[in-house]
Amino acid sequence: MKAESLCSDSPKTPDELVEVLGLNKTQLNTWLKRAVSEEKLKKFIRPVRYQWITTHQSSLLP
Repeated sequence: MKAESLCSDSPKTPDELVEVLGLNKTQLNTWLKRAVSEEKLKKFIRPVRYQWITTHQSSLLP
């Protein structure tokens, strides 16, 4: 998955993801909300950024 490779090394902002993935912001926001709810992405705040949760990281979450 392209998003996984983009966000696995370092958190990315929504603007960076829009540019690289070629999606509009509405599509991206829908996808980001779903990925966060499915615990595939971790959302950071201030500034808002997203990072892919690896299998090892997800096992550490409650």
